[in-house]
Amino acid sequence: MNGPRAQLRNLTVVGILLATVACGGTTASTPATAAPTSPPSPTAAPFIATRVAGVAGVTRTIFTDLTGNSLYYETNDVGGKILCTGACAGIWPPLIAPGGLTTLPSVFAIPGKFGTAQNPEGKNQVTYNGWPLYAFSKDKAPGDTTGEGVAGRWHVASTDLMPAA
Repeated sequence: MNGPRAQLRNLTVVGILLATVACGGTTASTPATAAPTSPPSPTAAPFIATRVAGVAGVTRTIFTDLTGNSLYYETNDVGGKILCTGACAGIWPPLIAPGGLTTLPSVFAIPGKFGTAQNPEGKNQVTYNGWPLYAFSKDKAPGDTTGEGVAGRWHVASTDLMPAA
C-alpha cells in the first residue's frame, strides 16, 4: 500500500500529530482520539532554543535561535533600551518576535521572563529578563560563541542572565 492514498493517509497522520504537539499535546493517559473538554488555546510556536556550549572555557546553557545561532545581549542595553541600530544591527542582527507578538509565552521551565521591546525600526525585539537579544553575524556555525566579550560589552545570553536594571 504505497500508493497515493497511503501517502495521503500518512501525511494526514503526521499533520494531526504536529497539530496536537503545537496545541499542547496529550498525556499518556489520554488517548489522542478523546474529545477535548474545552477548545485548546492557541500557543505560539517556539522561537528560541537552548543548548549546552562552552563559553570562555565554561560550560553553560545558552539561548539560540531556531537555526542554532547563539544569542547575545549588550550590557549598554540597560532596562530594555535598544542602542544597537543601523550598522550595529547589521553585525548584531536583532531577534525579532515571531508574527509581531508583543507578549511571549514561557518557552522553557527556567527562571526568567521572555518579552519584547520595540526597537527603533518599530519591530518587537525579543528580550530575556529585560535584555534585548541579538545574533552575531561573525559566528560561522551553529553553537559558535565568538561574540562573547566583543568590545567588552557583548555576551552570550544564558539561562543564568540576571534581570536588566
